[in-house]
Amino acid sequence: MTTVVRANIGVSSELNFGTGFFSGWNTNLDYIYSEFRNPLSLVDLAQAIDTRVGVNGRTIDGRPIYRTIDLLAAGCTGRLTDAGSPPVYTGLVPACFTGSRGAELMLTNQKGYRSHVASFLLSKNFNGGLVTSGGSTYVSFGYAYTNSHDRRNMYNSTAGSNYGITAAADRQNPDASPGFYQSKHNITFAANIKNEFVSDYATALGFTFVARAGRPYSLTFTGNNVFNPTNGGLTTSDTALAYLPTGISDPNISPTSNMAAVQQLVDFSNGLNCAKKDIGRTARRNSCTNDWYYDLDLSFSQELPGPGQLFGVDDKIRVYAMFDNFLNFLDPNWNVQRRRNFSGTQDVAQVSGVDAQGRYIISNANGLTSYDADNQINVSSSVWRLKFGVSYEF
Repeated sequence: MTTVVRANIGVSSELNFGTGFFSGWNTNLDYIYSEFRNPLSLVDLAQAIDTRVGVNGRTIDGRPIYRTIDLLAAGCTGRLTDAGSPPVYTGLVPACFTGSRGAELMLTNQKGYRSHVASFLLSKNFNGGLVTSGGSTYVSFGYAYTNSHDRRNMYNSTAGSNYGITAAADRQNPDASPGFYQSKHNITFAANIKNEFVSDYATALGFTFVARAGRPYSLTFTGNNVFNPTNGGLTTSDTALAYLPTGISDPNISPTSNMAAVQQLVDFSNGLNCAKKDIGRTARRNSCTNDWYYDLDLSFSQELPGPGQLFGVDDKIRVYAMFDNFLNFLDPNWNVQRRRNFSGTQDVAQVSGVDAQGRYIISNANGLTSYDADNQINVSSSVWRLKFGVSYEF
């Protein structure tokens, strides 16, 4: 059974350092630990490692190579002995690797993973506004750190997409890696300043600033049917984690590869910080991150006497304006949120196969030509908006 064991601790305290500005600050510290046990996953029961390909069914660096199987095919002696992740078969012979079966997906469980979330909040309410004795001022500063993991994106509406649209080296048994939705760092700074230039009627100015690290993405190969079959409508193109060569003489790269493309991939990897650690091996899932996002929102409001006061009713009218994404208003190139493919993948090269020694055959590096263009703008989070409104309080 899928379970989550969770523990959290929180500390709330008031910091007092004498009087004045440094007194009366409220501090909140929180930490949440989560251990995911037997999380849900998916396997395709119509796939198995084909030992006739590569080195006993694997690339030279150990990546499994799956092919479609049909246990009911004539002459097949194979049997499913464990439907876990990955499924285990015995007695597979060449006659089993036939047919067009596919997408025989089964919901199952997989090894767990952990997550850590820590946050800090410092806030204070000041009596009085900045320029008047009436009113109030609220200031807060916060930071949150997230280190979470998962094995599959699991955000799609169908099992086939949840199985196929996840960057992986072993699609039947993906490794735990930084979570698809993780934003590692979140910083906030906010203030709301109320002055009463007229007694009991507040003039308020507020702002909220957010700086947030981008979500992760993976460097991947394009090319269908190399490591996993696509029978049954499965989508695995552009989701196989890319091998990043050390050079054109890399022993894991087939000499039949397009060496110009290999060199392009080498140069690219050496110039990308998140790829440098994985040169000479398969890139880890979600090892790269999208750009940081910076957002500044402003608000202004003014309280006015309501018409009911002519008849002894205590009412107020509040007119307000809210400016979303003010930085983008100042400069259209500021505070633009960018992200890559919705599945969290970035194609960098095409692999057309594996040779008899299990070496990767790289045919082109076309994905690199569109690498910058693939860093697309998320429009809804990148435009500025100005809203006006009126509210009535009685």
